[in-house]
Amino acid sequence: MGIAIGAGGRAWQSSDDDPKKVPGDDCVFLPNCLADRIGASQALQDSPAQKRIILRRMTNAPAQPSIHIVDDDTTVVESLQLLLRSISRPALGWHSATAFLEEANVTSADVVLVDYLMPDMDGLAVVRRLHGQGIRPHFILMTGHADADFRRAADRLGLRKILDKPFSEAELAAALNLFEMPER
Repeated sequence: MGIAIGAGGRAWQSSDDDPKKVPGDDCVFLPNCLADRIGASQALQDSPAQKRIILRRMTNAPAQPSIHIVDDDTTVVESLQLLLRSISRPALGWHSATAFLEEANVTSADVVLVDYLMPDMDGLAVVRRLHGQGIRPHFILMTGHADADFRRAADRLGLRKILDKPFSEAELAAALNLFEMPER
């Protein structure tokens, strides 16, 4: 018996102590004796975000940096994904802040391009939520509504880059280069 925790934050009880037989390639299997020792048995009740934090602690492996695009406009997400793929920087797309926060496996090495105005939560709230979990990825805020109050709030959160919509491919590449995102 043991616990398996998937990279997406899913945890399940497993009756097989053989890690090769755990469903999915991106998961970690823990026998109950080890799970109890590190407190991972609680993972079955934890939120997906907490499970991902436990998974990161358990694997202790440096993840390759990812780019995440969070925007409620499907066209923007898909266009940016195509653009980034064309310059060898593939990205994961999220159509809501809530889905991103619940399902994404974000590390502090990642870059998150997040829209400021979204129906479920604004981009600054996304930043605050991840910071509150101790996760501090590199944020690039995208907005068509950057007023002085917004810029001050972004400054207070330590955000280094705001892209005013519409922005060019060169502006996006320059913003990513601020964080030295390696090409894959």
